[in-house]
Amino acid sequence: MFFIAVLISFFTGQLYLISILIIARDIAGERMADMADALVLVTSFLPALLLTPIAGHIVDRFDRKRILIISKACDAVITLTFLTSSAQLNLWFFLTLNTLTTIFFVFFIVTTNSLIPSIYKNDEFPAVNVLINVTRAFMLILGALGGGFLADRIAHDLLFFVCACLHALTAILLAWVRIRQSTTDSEQQPKHARTNFPLDAFAQGLAYLKQDTYILLLIAARTVMNIGAGLRLLYIAMAEEVLRLGDHGLGLFAAARGVGFFIGPFAAARMGSAATAKHHALITGGLASLGIGFGLLGVLGGHNIWLSGATIILAFAGSACVKTISITLIHRAAHNEFLGRVLALDTGLGALAEILATLLLGFILGPRTVIPATVVSGILLVAAAIAWNRFADRHFRLPTPPARDN
Repeated sequence: MFFIAVLISFFTGQLYLISILIIARDIAGERMADMADALVLVTSFLPALLLTPIAGHIVDRFDRKRILIISKACDAVITLTFLTSSAQLNLWFFLTLNTLTTIFFVFFIVTTNSLIPSIYKNDEFPAVNVLINVTRAFMLILGALGGGFLADRIAHDLLFFVCACLHALTAILLAWVRIRQSTTDSEQQPKHARTNFPLDAFAQGLAYLKQDTYILLLIAARTVMNIGAGLRLLYIAMAEEVLRLGDHGLGLFAAARGVGFFIGPFAAARMGSAATAKHHALITGGLASLGIGFGLLGVLGGHNIWLSGATIILAFAGSACVKTISITLIHRAAHNEFLGRVLALDTGLGALAEILATLLLGFILGPRTVIPATVVSGILLVAAAIAWNRFADRHFRLPTPPARDN
């Protein structure tokens, strides 16, 4: 039931994102369309950055199952509010509501990832994370194609109503889920992990990470991966301004991203109990694939929709491989009483990377700059993969897994 609820949430999130991107472009007009895309994506990332000191503390301190239910119920209410804003065609009202939905999504993602060690055993982490990421990719494909297809054919209000109903369904399913150790009881935590103040808890989490270069290295790889996620504005601009594909093309490219997310975890599935060197190689290869995919998108993608789709698949297959391996290793390495704060910091740094990449592209993208910006982005991502690889040669290791109460 937990797994089904998470999948419905992934599908709803993609359906919602495609819908709001299309509506924002319609409201902003052709001249401001790229900036509208950037603003939507920034308001989808900014709360994750601002909530970093608070989200981890709340997830570590309170009942995690209740946090999930409350977040989805609030998402349903806020999404229904889009029905009024759609009639007013007010971009800033849209962005405000999008920020609110993102706040609850941050709590949902951090809490979901924090619950995995409480539900599954240590040796099940690779299979569970692969399964979640593969099925998440399938939901992304369905949501992207559904959003692009339905936005062309039905009223936007009906799309938001469907999203609200799916959020409510997710909350109901989560209420039925039985989760062992669904909360990290502060009385059971060691004294150094207990605090009533979010900023103190955040400082404790940073101190914990400073002692473990291994986890920091994994978070660094995920931050580079999130820079690539912020570059999704490139394929949006490629679809709209270079290939002139319209809303349907935007959904098609988002679906290609989902196909990449579907393929990537299968490479990660080979990790199992593999040697540390294999983990290292797979993460490096995934980061390099992300950069090569974007570079080829700039070189080849502007000429053909299918070549563009193939390069997007390559890029995000690499991203998904890094995502799956790194989160599995973090689950194995991090202690449960700090896991919420570790994942919140990871989410915050990822959001910062996506915000900076998106804002930069929002200012420089135009019909003449899409292809050069895509090529340069690919080169920089490959350079980041090389730099990570060199640092990992000195610091990458397989830590002793912390004890879990199953």
